[in-house]
Amino acid sequence: MQSQVKRQQHVDELLPPVLQQKDPTNNSLSPSSSARCTDPYQSDKLLAEIRSAVQLHRVTSNARSTIAPRNTK
Repeated sequence: MQSQVKRQQHVDELLPPVLQQKDPTNNSLSPSSSARCTDPYQSDKLLAEIRSAVQLHRVTSNARSTIAPRNTK
C-alpha cells in the first residue's frame, strides 16, 4: 500500500498542476494509474472508441469462427 502511495506521489510530482486535480470522470481508473483525462468530452470520446473497437473485434471473431475452412485436397 505504501509503495502505491509513493508511486502516486512520484507521478503527481511529474504531472503539471492542472492534471493533478481530482476529476470525477477518472473514478474508473485505479489509484495507481498514471493516466488522467481532465476533459470529459475527450474521456467520453476515447471510451466510445474503445467500446467500438471491442465490439468490432467480437464481430470479426464471430465471423471467422462461423466461416468453414476451405478443403485444400
